[in-house]
Amino acid sequence: MNSHSSNSESQSKASHCRTDILSRFSQLFSVTPPKRMSLELAMQNVEWAAQATDNGLNHRKLRTDLLRKLERAVSEYPSKRSSTLQPGTRLVREWRDKTYEVMVENEGFLFRGQHFGSLSEIASLITGTRWSGPRFFGLNQHG
Repeated sequence: MNSHSSNSESQSKASHCRTDILSRFSQLFSVTPPKRMSLELAMQNVEWAAQATDNGLNHRKLRTDLLRKLERAVSEYPSKRSSTLQPGTRLVREWRDKTYEVMVENEGFLFRGQHFGSLSEIASLITGTRWSGPRFFGLNQHG
């Protein structure tokens, strides 16, 4: 057998393996894998489902339960801003001989009559470069 036919066989096996894994993923999760999903990630998902099944668990129900718990944990986790900055708080920063004021609102921040979702957006607008908003406005404690 020459090296060219050996290489072709190896590519054919790899292609067949990829097709098998993606087909198994589709069967298990009832969706077509995303085009950019790596073969390794697809394989990990297939193996996770097999492991759940081997342990007597319904992988679909388990996935749904895990996602529900994750959503609950995220929604219950207090954001840093809500625990430190109350609506109505005024943040003042001097930058290059100008004074800038930001008002904390229930949902974000007000700066020059515009609403922003983060202090970093405002800090970047003021400086023209990327900044950590909390750091720019002196909210981070160092040392």
